[in-house]
Amino acid sequence: MNIYIEFGRRLAFIRQNSKLSQSQIAQKLNIAQSTYAGYEKGVRKIPLEIIVQLSKILNISPTILILGDEANIVKDYTISEQELIKKYRQLTAEQQGAIENSINYYIKANKKDQTTENGEAPFENKVG
Repeated sequence: MNIYIEFGRRLAFIRQNSKLSQSQIAQKLNIAQSTYAGYEKGVRKIPLEIIVQLSKILNISPTILILGDEANIVKDYTISEQELIKKYRQLTAEQQGAIENSINYYIKANKKDQTTENGEAPFENKVG
């Protein structure tokens, strides 16, 4: 399949998941909506600077935008983890900070649970 058609399909899918219209993206890029539609259809070659701008607008790595699944980056996440990431990206910076603080709290709590009563980590190698 044509690389531009594959790219366009990926671009449309990511844009739709971001709840943005073609017109909104085109406006952010300062290009005509018809030009942007050509990128999604794969009938128009997309300049590198537009790919970089799109990756920033869509908050996604240019590598994933260009290569998709071939990048093997997203495959490390379960569907549930991918959904959490999408939800996280919809939060304000303040809300994201609160989530990060909660995660850090639970990580520290888990580490404390793994220590023994005398404060030593379990399974430590002790020398004589």
